[in-house]
Amino acid sequence: EVVENRKASFSVAIVLGEIILIILIIAFVPYRKIDWDAYMSQQVSGFLNGERDYYKLEGDTGPLVYPAGFLYLFSAIQYVTGGHVYPAQILFGVLYVVNHAMVLFIYWKTDKLPWWALGLLSLSRPIHSYFVRHLCNDCFVMTLFHASLISF
Repeated sequence: EVVENRKASFSVAIVLGEIILIILIIAFVPYRKIDWDAYMSQQVSGFLNGERDYYKLEGDTGPLVYPAGFLYLFSAIQYVTGGHVYPAQILFGVLYVVNHAMVLFIYWKTDKLPWWALGLLSLSRPIHSYFVRHLCNDCFVMTLFHASLISF
């Protein structure tokens, strides 16, 4: 039981540390203009302006290759954020913390890792970038996947 409490305490500390890290990344590390402009300024804006032909919905990254669910999701994000990067980074940052907490929970429940190994999850620079620097659409898919994994 001491190990379980150590895992739980360490997991809470990791999540709190991740919150601080995400705040610092948003405040001091510029976002990368790769996906956001293509998604919001070009593809989603075209969809919101009435274009329904996928061949005509394209951006700097090329033609739209994602299903309609992407357009609906990012249309909602554009509505909530006004299409601005900073509020989107906050939204994606919250999503990151939720996703990270779910991944910690999954690893915690497998009971295959020592408590200290949970901290290794926080060392992934690319995953931080995907969520709050790139504002990548895969973040929502992975979060939904982890939520469904927990439900099993």
